[in-house]
Amino acid sequence: EMQRSLVGSEMCIRDRDIPNKYYDTKNVTADLLNVRNNPNGQILKKLSPLPKGTTIAIVSEKGNWTKISENRWISSKFIN
Repeated sequence: EMQRSLVGSEMCIRDRDIPNKYYDTKNVTADLLNVRNNPNGQILKKLSPLPKGTTIAIVSEKGNWTKISENRWISSKFIN
């Protein structure tokens, strides 16, 4: 089960399948950024799009993609 909370422009995603540890964070630079189920995968309409300025936790990176939670990926081109 996933929990999501918004505080101002910050979004925290917590998934029970991810170990409890601190992650690096980055901010969304695109006006709107889609969340996908895997790199180059299907857009997850319930979680998309993330607005500019949203702070995301980085679980891992693969090529031009950043994993933000279990089965939740965004393009690395639009975060810094």
